[in-house]
Amino acid sequence: NNRGVAKRNLNDLQGAIEDFTKAIQINPNLAGAYYTRGMAKYALGDTNGACMDFKMAAKLGFSFATKR
Repeated sequence: NNRGVAKRNLNDLQGAIEDFTKAIQINPNLAGAYYTRGMAKYALGDTNGACMDFKMAAKLGFSFATKR
């Protein structure tokens, strides 16, 4: 997850998405990973994928995701 954040900060959005996906595979309850992956997807124009990730983050208790 942290490597995904670092890649997002370096504007490597596709790499960030891959890292967040791996983090989610390891821990499917990692709400922040869904949210930050959603942000990366949104920045790349994948609004449907971003919406799905925001909904999952909200379902897992990441209430900030409902403000997107």
